Amino acid sequence: MADLDIVVVNWNAGNKLLECLDSIQRGHTDNSFRLAKCVVVDNASTDSSVELIRDISLPLDLILNTENKGFGFASNQGSKCGNSKYILFLNPDVRLFPDSLSKSISFMESHDEMKIGVLGIQMIDQNGVVHRNVARFPSPVSLFYQMLGIDRLWPRQFSSHFMTDWTHLDSRVVDQVPGSFFLVRRSLFMELHGFDERFFMYFEDLDFAYRARRAGWRGPPGRDPGPPPPPRR
Repeated sequence: MADLDIVVVNWNAGNKLLECLDSIQRGHTDNSFRLAKCVVVDNASTDSSVELIRDISLPLDLILNTENKGFGFASNQGSKCGNSKYILFLNPDVRLFPDSLSKSISFMESHDEMKIGVLGIQMIDQNGVVHRNVARFPSPVSLFYQMLGIDRLWPRQFSSHFMTDWTHLDSRVVDQVPGSFFLVRRSLFMELHGFDERFFMYFEDLDFAYRARRAGWRGPPGRDPGPPPPPRR
């Protein structure tokens, strides 16, 4: 049975943090994996979000930072609280379906030979619409034409940063999955020494994905292993 640590970085998330943890609580009863720890790292919030979660029934560790040192720092901090095979970095505004965790872990376990280091799953907004938020690695050329809006004028010739041309209804190897649901093998996370803490917020997930690709962690192109389940936002 594979074990999992979940790290949630909180900053003034209000009731969303409680709703996120409640969805985790409803989804970790499956016997296909073991939820070892759920770590909430609070980056000096000024609201009451942390007080709302103290009585929740989870293997909860709570870290209260006195200052906000950024998402990358807090994520690395939370990751050191456990030693499970998998770490899930989860945004507090995400709510999971009951089988999102079990199917995601099963997906990683059953495709171990593909060297998939990071898994993201389909995101659905509050209106039930699939959110197309998987992205391509940027380059100086792509940043230039995206800045000028050329990708919006001629989308067939110039690819956008986000893969809006893909429905996100099937599984495939991609450059970058969003950090809102970022399931990573601990062996890879340790190999790459975690997130680069020079990124205060944003792009730390892009940087990690790029370094993982350079280290050889990716699945073979063209192979469709089947869709993992979606969480709900």
